[in-house]
Amino acid sequence: MAGRIEPPALAGSFGAISTAKISVEVSLAGAMIGKGGVNSKQICRQTLETLNLRELSNR
Repeated sequence: MAGRIEPPALAGSFGAISTAKISVEVSLAGAMIGKGGVNSKQICRQTLETLNLRELSNR
């Protein structure tokens, strides 16, 4: 499994919160974060959003 993207829920009103979940292989997580978090920081700056990273257990 290379990666899976779940589209964000449609927001019903102004100011509503939506979440997008992106699953990546553990071997790719380091590249996504980048050295010193440079890639994840750039994503946050460009999207004005926050990232929450966590390891999921195998299903």
